[in-house]
Amino acid sequence: MHASEAPISGDYQRKFEELRDGVIAYEHWLQGVVTENMLDGKAVLPEEALKNLRKGGQYLRDYVRQAQDKRFDIAVLGQMNVGKSTLLNALFLDRPVLPEDAVACTARLTFIEHGEKENAQVEVSDYRSVPGARRHDQSGNQGRLDVSLDHLKDYLSADGGYTAYTEEVRIQLPNFLDPWVRIVDTPGLFDPVAERSALTSEYAHQASAVVLILHAGQPFSREDSDFIRKHLLDTPLDRIIIVINKVDDLAPVDRDRVRAYVENILQDMSRYLQEDRLAEVNTDAVLRALREAPVLPCAGLLGLYAKTPDTLQDREFHRRRWASKYTIDLDDPAACWQESGLPQLQSQLKAYVSGRDTKDNLRRLADAGSNTLAKAHEKIEYKLGLLTLGLQEANRSRPELDQMLEDLRKLSVELVSKNDIFQMKLRAVIQSERKKTTDKCRMKVEDTAQVMRIKCDDYIGRVGFFNQKEHVSKLNMEMEWRARGCLPELKNIFDDSVAFLQDRIPSLFKEHLEEMGGLVRSHASTKFSDFFLRRMRYMEAADTAALKSSVKQLQPASRWKAFWGSTMRSHLTDEAGQIVPSWERSLIEGVNQSLDEYEDHITGEYIEPAIGELKRIVEEYKDQIQSTLKSKENEATDLETLKTWNNAAMQVLMRWRGDLAAIQESWALNKGGS
Repeated sequence: MHASEAPISGDYQRKFEELRDGVIAYEHWLQGVVTENMLDGKAVLPEEALKNLRKGGQYLRDYVRQAQDKRFDIAVLGQMNVGKSTLLNALFLDRPVLPEDAVACTARLTFIEHGEKENAQVEVSDYRSVPGARRHDQSGNQGRLDVSLDHLKDYLSADGGYTAYTEEVRIQLPNFLDPWVRIVDTPGLFDPVAERSALTSEYAHQASAVVLILHAGQPFSREDSDFIRKHLLDTPLDRIIIVINKVDDLAPVDRDRVRAYVENILQDMSRYLQEDRLAEVNTDAVLRALREAPVLPCAGLLGLYAKTPDTLQDREFHRRRWASKYTIDLDDPAACWQESGLPQLQSQLKAYVSGRDTKDNLRRLADAGSNTLAKAHEKIEYKLGLLTLGLQEANRSRPELDQMLEDLRKLSVELVSKNDIFQMKLRAVIQSERKKTTDKCRMKVEDTAQVMRIKCDDYIGRVGFFNQKEHVSKLNMEMEWRARGCLPELKNIFDDSVAFLQDRIPSLFKEHLEEMGGLVRSHASTKFSDFFLRRMRYMEAADTAALKSSVKQLQPASRWKAFWGSTMRSHLTDEAGQIVPSWERSLIEGVNQSLDEYEDHITGEYIEPAIGELKRIVEEYKDQIQSTLKSKENEATDLETLKTWNNAAMQVLMRWRGDLAAIQESWALNKGGS
């Protein structure tokens, strides 16, 4: 049963209706997906995926229409200026009907089909702007008109006067291949006008077979390979014919080389795509068509010359060129036609058409449905995989996040605790050193006072009375000399104490800072560690200098000398028995007063500011830890929200997957029954 039979009948009709019902089921399923896609304000499937699913539905509707009409479309594709229109003029029209200019000329889809008489029918977007057009769409301005083939260029070429209004052109020929076959001339691939390029790419999905025309001067360019990968692999094509046009530009020896090169490229490409599975689904049929594609060298212009030698532009130029490359008689149309390679192309097209029957369209529709459903299934599976990975990552991250939060809380507490302990330790060292210094000074003063008491008692015993002024003056001079002799030793004791604190306090600070830094470094997850340690190192250097500067401001020995001298003189008029005790008491009070002043000074000028700065650093670091804690707690909350949403989205996808699987099963059965 060949393509010339009635479009719908018997078993074909029943199976077709079953598959058409499958298309309707898919569209209902897709409508449910679109309606339910938003979950808590977020899309379950991204818009790009929905766009592809909708496009699949559009393709299915086109296939149903073609199957219902039992129509086969053969799309002629190729880059701009590879000679598509010239080939078609030579093959079917016998004269230059389709535009063949050197610029990009085919601007609209042109269908060549069977008709009772030679005619061209042009559909336009605005019947009022095109003379002779009749309105055929009552709800719009679309129109239609019949045009002589010799005037089609006005409606098809890029510079045609009415091309802007042309939507499509149908050329009808009484002696065409078959009543149910159409040849479709398309705008060039990668046309600079995006609308025309998109038109070609879209129509590639609707064709039953493709004639891909390559330029002999650059066969299989990157653009040709990209088009196959991006636009042909996911179509239900069952036939691809490769034409290398303009071989009349090559020397005879190069024609066979170019053909062998293209055949090798086809084998390598099909193998590469099969191994890497670059296409989405169901590429086997297209890859097989690539591997088995016939490669036909053709010279379209020579074929057109064979049909209409007198109408060829630049006829003599081309004859001289052909004469240098061919040994045929250029005045023999049959020889020129045979040498053009077009008879072989005609034979391939006729063989393809004659081998088609009603089952082919049924199988093609089933293949298209399987492809579309498989793509939809794959997108759902892909999204399910992403959600599953997200849940797995969330489950892995949560324990780490919880541990980080616990570590940060502990760090905050430990920093404050260690700082408080350090302050107590520092004050204990100062108090201990003060006690030692006080005890040493007291012992020295008491030793000196004991000697002074003995001298005083001896002097009183020898003089016998203590009311004579000259005797009192001598005793006072003796006592003052003894007191002044004590001052350098007290100064040495005090200087030793200052030196000890001057060394010990910075050492304590350094130890404390190192301990704090080690604590911070042990929490590598905190991003503030470097900041904290830099502040600590700066503080260590600044505090050592501050301590030395603070101590230099104290000169207790010179102050004591003046103070104790005046104290000694103030007691010279005391009774003899009270001179030494009064002086001793005043001296000890002076030592204590000086130690108070020293402690107040070193505490107020150095220790308290240093401790305050350390507290500020710790508090600042603690605040940053608290901020991090808050951020991580929010992250944990978001993580739980994400897990909840992922679970809900997975349930939705699982339901969609189940509904889609039921449709797929039906399609598989129908496909098998075809």
